[in-house]
Amino acid sequence: MTKELWAPSRALAKLLLIMRLTTFILITAILQVSAAGYAQKITLNERNTPLMKVFDKISTQSGLDFLVPASVLKESKPVNINVSQMELEKVLEQLFVGTELNFKIAQKSVVISRRERSLLDGLKKITLSAFQNKIDVRGRIVDSASVGLQGASVRVKRTGKVTNTGANGEFSIQGLDESDVLQISYVGYILKEVPVKTGLMMIVLAP
Repeated sequence: MTKELWAPSRALAKLLLIMRLTTFILITAILQVSAAGYAQKITLNERNTPLMKVFDKISTQSGLDFLVPASVLKESKPVNINVSQMELEKVLEQLFVGTELNFKIAQKSVVISRRERSLLDGLKKITLSAFQNKIDVRGRIVDSASVGLQGASVRVKRTGKVTNTGANGEFSIQGLDESDVLQISYVGYILKEVPVKTGLMMIVLAP
């Protein structure tokens, strides 16, 4: 090879050494840049803040752009987070606790995606639903003078199931979860939401 290149073997060895050192330096620099992106310190103190606004504040501090599907923003709820000088990756992990969202840091962007549900997740949900306690709810809807309101609408917020009150403002619904919430509405009265409970529920509507 040295004869074909018309170069001494010592010069060729030196050239190969320089190429190796250059490659090593480039790889080290790339890893340092990547590590710097992950190790940036973030400070946030937000309460009931829209998710996109939190992303904007993280973007300002880190210099990273957030790529978020419109469907995720539409379905997202306000968040609470209070961190001081915490690494970016840990901040995002804390932000998404209890959600179905994933994140991936790629170059100068944070890509947000919805976590794909596995078969095991579906089985867990079915199992929990099957063993969750069901209750039957009875109640009476009245005005401030304790007069029953006939025809008041009683809606289960989770399922959308609706029933109307009878002549004395009474109603009953079977097979509800203990965590369910009822939405009570009647013409001329303020909508009211109440958590379900066992026993007779007496619900007073305000004009």
